[in-house]
Amino acid sequence: MNKLDPLIFKIGSALLICQIFESSLLLLHQLIDESIKSSNSTTKIGDNYSKDTLGNLLNKLKIKIDIPKDTCDFIFEAITIRNSIVHGYLTKKEHMVKFENDGELLSLIADLDIKINQIRERAHLICEFIDKYLEKYGTSTEILKRLAEKNSNIFL
Repeated sequence: MNKLDPLIFKIGSALLICQIFESSLLLLHQLIDESIKSSNSTTKIGDNYSKDTLGNLLNKLKIKIDIPKDTCDFIFEAITIRNSIVHGYLTKKEHMVKFENDGELLSLIADLDIKINQIRERAHLICEFIDKYLEKYGTSTEILKRLAEKNSNIFL
């Protein structure tokens, strides 16, 4: 086993949770749009949110649904955390140098653990919003997760 394997695994896990957070935001937008479409047939559904930045997705969400300021601030912190993961660990020289030192390597892994948990908290919060829209279909994110785990070899 290469000494960098635990770090590479942790970076992969961090990137995955970031993608789950972003995908959850996209799903929430689509569910809100579908809900609006159901009550107002002139509303266009299916804006291409996938081309929006994370900041734009969050700003559009604030317009669509009422989110308390403290909750909104908490969710918006995900942008900084996500960017530090996506643009930091494999691109910034100060992190690359730490790959060579065992103590620094453990510090990077611990830092990633903290950031993974921070993003996970925000993803769970988005799932709470998603669940409000999934209720009308008789399901929830937890039910969908169990179905996915049952039908997949990938466990998150």
